Amino acid sequence: MLKIVPDPPLSPELSNALEDLLIQISERLFSAIAVAHQNALQQVTSSGRGLSMSTMHELEAASTLVETALGKIQVRH
Repeated sequence: MLKIVPDPPLSPELSNALEDLLIQISERLFSAIAVAHQNALQQVTSSGRGLSMSTMHELEAASTLVETALGKIQVRH
C-alpha cells in the first residue's frame, strides 16, 4: 500500500536523540572493526583469517549505513 501523505519531519529533540544514538553505534562499530582487523592479523589459518576478514567487511558495511543515516539526519537540521 502506498502512502499518500509523507511522514512529518522529526522533532528537534527526537532528531538529536537519534543522531546521538547513531554516533554511539558508529563509535562501537569502529571499535569492532579494529578488533576484527587485529584478529585477522593474528590468525594463522586461512579459514580463520577469512572469517575475520568477512566480519570486518560486514562491520564496515554496517558502519557505512550508519554514516549515511547520520548524513540524512544532519541535512534536516
